[in-house]
Amino acid sequence: MTKNRYKIIILFSFILFGFCLNSMLISLNDFQTINYEDNEIEEFINPKFATALNYDDIIQNATNIYRLFESINFTIDTSNDFPDAVYITMEIQFSNNSVRNYDMDQVEINEFYYEYIPEYNAPLEVQNVSFYIYNDTRTLLNDHTTYKNFTIHSNCIAWFNSSEYFIGDTLYAELMVNNFTSNFIDYGFQWDLTIVDSMDEATQNNLLDLKSNVNQFTLPIDNETFQDVNKIYYLKVNMTDIPSGKIVAAYFPFNIINSNPTIISEIDLSPDELFRTDECLVSINATDIETVAENLTITVAIQDSEGRNVIEKDLSYKGDNLFSTTFVILPDRPAGRYKVDITAMDDDNGIDSKSTFLTVKNNPPEIHSYEINGLSMTQGISIFYGRNLVFSF
Repeated sequence: MTKNRYKIIILFSFILFGFCLNSMLISLNDFQTINYEDNEIEEFINPKFATALNYDDIIQNATNIYRLFESINFTIDTSNDFPDAVYITMEIQFSNNSVRNYDMDQVEINEFYYEYIPEYNAPLEVQNVSFYIYNDTRTLLNDHTTYKNFTIHSNCIAWFNSSEYFIGDTLYAELMVNNFTSNFIDYGFQWDLTIVDSMDEATQNNLLDLKSNVNQFTLPIDNETFQDVNKIYYLKVNMTDIPSGKIVAAYFPFNIINSNPTIISEIDLSPDELFRTDECLVSINATDIETVAENLTITVAIQDSEGRNVIEKDLSYKGDNLFSTTFVILPDRPAGRYKVDITAMDDDNGIDSKSTFLTVKNNPPEIHSYEINGLSMTQGISIFYGRNLVFSF
């Protein structure tokens, strides 16, 4: 009888433990449901439960569009499942993994609308679209699991033989501009090519006009056209749709980077062995593609035999790419092998450098005056045999 009682107690304990464990798992599941990790708009409140947006309530006017010339429209009807909707944000997840949010316009009480116009550099291929629906208390009403998509095409593509160029290089480009038919509209193009320094139509400078309606060209990169380096320039393709007369511009970037200055000679030290307090002349020849020689900054830095910086000064321009200056090693500096570094810097912070070594010899002692037996060194002296000569310095 006692054994049966123990069995009943143990069985009851297992049942109670199982019930508690199940309650804990249900509570944990509810907590995970509340956490909407994919909602990137932090100022809005996420609900515990939400309804999915019905696909029948989404209207889009196209599935394939050409950037620059076409747009896509989305209309959301909230009258069925979300009559309290006040705000809707449309999110596009682009094919390059970037994400952008767009606020839809409320055109009727339960109707929201947005027209997306892809820019010249919008990612191509398939883009995914989803929607966040909110009420007036900024609470998210839908579970953000409904996705639509559309495809972006381009009729204009350019290829360069490089993405970066130095002054003196040659840019080669190939261009493809296609006529096309889309959404029952026939497009036909002619195009003009220019080089500009900005994508801002209001402030950009037209640096160079190229030929019209060409599919390839070469362009020498020179100082006259590209006066600023470490800067992005653009091939601007002005496309005109002949049937409609519509003109749009596509931009394709390339970078002009700075060429470092060049030290074109070895460091000349005259002399390359000296005593402290002796004067030394240091000379160097340097040039640069973008910066005139006289505007280069040439600096000499000298470290003593113990690694301490003892001299740093600029060299003066002497003409014909020659720079020089003089320096003196102070008498309190140690003798030994000194390191001499020359650095050339241009107006765009490009740098070249060279190093050499200077030998600083130990100065012998110098006798400035002395006396012999109390007589100065200019006085005559005589002494008896066997007496001492006493020198005083």
